[in-house]
This record gives sequence, structure tokens and C-alpha cells, in this order.
Amino acid sequence: MIDRFTTVCALAGLALTATLAPARQATGPPDPVALQEALETVRDSMEVRGVSAAVIQPDGTVWTGQAGESFPDASIEPETLFDAGSVGKMFTAAVVLQLAGEGAVDLDAPIDRWLPDAPHAERVTPRMLLTHTSGWADVWDDPSFLPRLVSAPAKRWTPAEILAATPPPVAEPGARWEYSSSGYAALGAIAEAATGEPFGTLVRERVIDPLGLERTVHGAYEEPALPVAHGWLDIDDDGTPEDFTALLPATAWRTSAGPAGAILTTAADLARFTRAFLTGELHGEAMARRIAEERVARPDGNRHGLGFLEIEIAGKKLAGHRGNSAGYSAAAWHAPEAGITVAVLTNKHGVLVTPFVEALLMAATGPGGAGAPAAGGPSG
Repeated sequence: MIDRFTTVCALAGLALTATLAPARQATGPPDPVALQEALETVRDSMEVRGVSAAVIQPDGTVWTGQAGESFPDASIEPETLFDAGSVGKMFTAAVVLQLAGEGAVDLDAPIDRWLPDAPHAERVTPRMLLTHTSGWADVWDDPSFLPRLVSAPAKRWTPAEILAATPPPVAEPGARWEYSSSGYAALGAIAEAATGEPFGTLVRERVIDPLGLERTVHGAYEEPALPVAHGWLDIDDDGTPEDFTALLPATAWRTSAGPAGAILTTAADLARFTRAFLTGELHGEAMARRIAEERVARPDGNRHGLGFLEIEIAGKKLAGHRGNSAGYSAAAWHAPEAGITVAVLTNKHGVLVTPFVEALLMAATGPGGAGAPAAGGPSG
């Protein structure tokens, strides 16, 4: 069953004390052969059908690598798109934080101005929605939601319908961290109300085009021109994943994700975006400082920022996001102290891609280099 994938993935118990500190140089350029070998070794060990990855070094040098297939006889290529799942929440956060910096959205004002019928609208704020502290449940908490998607795979969902399908709140606003994709559906609706523009247009005009992400589309609002890797999911629990893409159209999955996910992208584009978002390139100085500093505690020991998670992998303090969708698993992280950004996209459902990230960080920095991963770091 598809549930709140990012929350499940977050329960890896990885400790975190990171801030977005200035970059620290690694020693020498990474070996492309070592990076590719690391990618293929992890893919083989995890039995992932297809994977695409990118690493950006402190000097801006970009390495990309692919391994495996989309489906039989169709190799993963540099231009192959993947569904990044909840990593797409960072795109939504980027738009909302831009609007906040321009004064169009007040992060601390009640959302009843835009969404008067939302739960606790007179007390919930955009900041709470960004940091998952609104007290709202997640639409995936409703066990009937998945069957609704399966029964009507061509349906186009709206954020309003997602909010209507979400169970009642599970906590008072601001009381605790509780992961909610429904909160990001609300953020998309708020952005539309504040600007009068469709949310897909906002993402394209404010994020995708300015960063030159030529191989990225928001799958809830745009049709991809490039091939999308087929997603593989073990539907019948027999231990063998099925080609989910060949079984059902993606319309309901992508539109139900909406502002909470559905970014279709390459590893290179995703790494470029992640680096820009988490280093403040997309925002003014004041908002960049808030992105770097503002955090809330999570029950797993990690912390959540304004649209992203902080963890530690292989001795590296990282900021970014994990994501899962029907047949896909992904992650994008920026290591501020090392100045390295890593993005990994796979077409296997429910995979915690941490081993890929750990192996690529090790290959990118090298044993004993400045900021090199500590031996025996967490891998889950």
C-alpha cells in the first residue's frame, strides 16, 4: 500500500545538527569511474531496476551517471525522466518562500484569508504547512484513498479535492511535527490565490525556467516531452515488481500529488535545483538566511526546515528531501560543509536510497579528503 512514504523513509533514525554553512573544498576532482562503479555496485546490491544520479562538486563540476533499464531493452539515459515524489515539495516551498519574500504571502498569517474552509484555518499558518506542524493529517491516512486512485486512474485531482479527502486533524496547530502532504496541496492553493496564476505556471516561471531546468516538468500540470522511466511496484506482494506504468495511466497519481510532488526530472536538473534552493540562489538575502536557520524538531531526532529535511549520512550533514511515488524512489541532498550536492532517482518503489547517496559521497570526497565521510556511517 502507498502511504506517507517520506515519513516512513525518515524513520531511519539519522541524527542531525546541520546548518547551511559555507562550503569546504574536497581534495581534488572526483574520479568519474569511481562514481559510476559506486552507482552500479549499489544498484546491483539493492536490485534496483534503473537509476540515474548526479553529483555537483564545490566548484560546480557536474558528474552524471545512469545504470539499468526503464523496462526490458530500454536503458536509462541521461535524458530519462523520473518521478521525484515528495522531493517535489522543495519546488513548492521555493515558490511560496519567493512570494513571502515579495510580501504576497505572510508566513505567519492565518490561512483563512485564502482557504477559509480548511481545518483550523484561523490558526494554521503557511509556516506550519511548510514545516509539517499544522496538526493536519495526511490524505494517505485515509485507507480508502488508494482504492479511489486505482478505480479512476484518469481522474485529474485538484488541491481542493485533496483537502476534502484528508481525514480530520491529528493535533492542534503548532503542537507537534506531523507529516502532511495535504499541507502542501494547501500551499499550492494559497500560491494560486495570492497571485491569480495557476500553480504549474508559478513553478515554471519562478523555478524551472530561471534555473534552466530544460528536462524538468511539473507532472501534475504539464505533459513531459521526454521519456519517463517506467515505475516498478510489487502490486501482488509476490516479491516480483510489476511494470506499474504499463498497467495504469499516471494522471490520477500525478495530479493527486500536485504541489506535494509530481516533479518529473533528471538527476542533473534535480541536483541543480536542490543546490540553488538550499544555498539561497532563488531568494533574496533575508529569505536565504531564514532558509539556512529556521528549523523544527521531528520525533525521529532529525529537524525540518522551510520545505526540507536535515539528516546526516556517512558523516555528512545534509539538507534536502526524500521522495516516493508509485514505482519510484528518490532523494536530493546538499552537504553545505562539503559543498557537494547529490541527487538520486530510481524506478523501484519504496527504496530508501541512502546507500546510493552514501556511496556517491564517499566516491566524490575520497577517504581522508577534506570533509571525507566517517567510516561506518549510517546507511539506512
